[in-house]
Amino acid sequence: MSAKTRKLIGTVGLLLFLAAYVALAGAVGLGRIAESPPLIRLGYALIAGLAWVIPAGLLIGWMQRPKPCSDVKPRSPAGSDSPARKARPRGRVPYR
Repeated sequence: MSAKTRKLIGTVGLLLFLAAYVALAGAVGLGRIAESPPLIRLGYALIAGLAWVIPAGLLIGWMQRPKPCSDVKPRSPAGSDSPARKARPRGRVPYR
């Protein structure tokens, strides 16, 4: 899978996940947590406000993963026979 495709799928997935998470966390917060003491509501707000970071981080890590090594072609070392080395001018280089 190409990097562009993976990033597109990951972006759409992240937006869908966050929308569902906000709806679920809001429903739980308005339902059971609303009648709780203030300290429990604060704890729920802290946990619910930070719990989405772990799955989102895993998804972003998957999106940023490089291609497998089998798809990458090895580069030749910059030795005397490389084209980049041959293209360099010989002698003095004028001041730019």
